[in-house]
Amino acid sequence: MKENKKSKKRRIFQVFLLMICSAILYV
Repeated sequence: MKENKKSKKRRIFQVFLLMICSAILYV
């Protein structure tokens, strides 16, 4: 259960990184 919170935070960070990469590729 403790790892769940960390995993959720990491997933949000991954999505954020993916959005940045997509923006760079789009430009």
